[in-house]
Amino acid sequence: MRGDGERVFKEGIKEGIKENRIQSIKDLMEPLSLSFDQAVETLKIPVSERDEYARLLGK
Repeated sequence: MRGDGERVFKEGIKEGIKENRIQSIKDLMEPLSLSFDQAVETLKIPVSERDEYARLLGK
């Protein structure tokens, strides 16, 4: 049971980080008129994760 709780906790943390990054990308793109590439570069999001964020944002 303990392992399940820890797994759920870690998945929740990962999901929270993802949601925060998505909001941060939007916050840079919209008011500052940055492109998706400029926003993810500014946030230093790893290249290996950028395709997933592009998909989630419809880019």
